Amino acid sequence: MLPFFEKLPPCLVGAEACGTSHHWARELTRLGHEVRLMPPAYVKPYVKRGKNDAADAEAICEAVTRQTMRFVPIKSREQQAALSLHRVRQLLIKQKPNTVDPRFVALLARKPARVASVAIANKMARIAWAVMARGGVFERGHAPMLAAA
Repeated sequence: MLPFFEKLPPCLVGAEACGTSHHWARELTRLGHEVRLMPPAYVKPYVKRGKNDAADAEAICEAVTRQTMRFVPIKSREQQAALSLHRVRQLLIKQKPNTVDPRFVALLARKPARVASVAIANKMARIAWAVMARGGVFERGHAPMLAAA
């Protein structure tokens, strides 16, 4: 996609806001384009017919030129990383596991609560990163390949 936009003179680019749109917005801004991200819910009223790529593109073109449209600020990589960790944390809180991890109990027996909670948060962040980086699904009790060998 970048080679296409590299050939274009600087122009207005509209897109629905999502995780990957922030990445592309940063890339296209570096090329000199003006990128405006819009919440999908704000674009939806401009879709005139069935849900397909052409209808979505037409709706985005219509919405991006509206004076009253509210745009989403482009997030940095750091902001996106922090938000993804917050979402993982919220998901873990929502799931409310019935049993406490015995490793956490053992860690609490040896370390102060603050140190143990930071250690567990770091472990959760590493798990979340590994799942996102590999595109997989978290499996409780999964032994890493190196540990299994």
